[in-house]
Amino acid sequence: MLAGGFTASEVARAYKLSNREKEFLSAVHVAFDRRQLGRYTTDDYYRFPFDVICAAENIWQAFNPSEDGIPQHEIAMKQRELPIRSKDELQVNGKDLMAWTEQRGGPWLGEWMDRIEKAVLHRECPNDTEKIKEWFFNEYKRQE
Repeated sequence: MLAGGFTASEVARAYKLSNREKEFLSAVHVAFDRRQLGRYTTDDYYRFPFDVICAAENIWQAFNPSEDGIPQHEIAMKQRELPIRSKDELQVNGKDLMAWTEQRGGPWLGEWMDRIEKAVLHRECPNDTEKIKEWFFNEYKRQE
């Protein structure tokens, strides 16, 4: 990464960081790599906590001083504007999908919950039980 060719895990081991610090360092590394590709996406603002994006942005700005960075208030605004901040905020869960389809749980359930999460995050579907149900059946029938 940025520590003279050492990986985030090698730096963490050398400094005997806590697991939480190791996770933070690893997340900053991934976020920095994402930033190297361009501006953060909706998925990035959803995936990374505010402090991780800010740390990665500060590092990116140090390596790219002539480029315009993303101010912290803009990062905060982008995260506030997300329709959901975690899967827990979805207005449906796996039990709803099983009831709607009269199927038992299985791998299909996680796959569909991921698809619903992405659809809500990208505003393809509002985070409303009835709207999600309608979206789900349209997509589900398309796959039959």
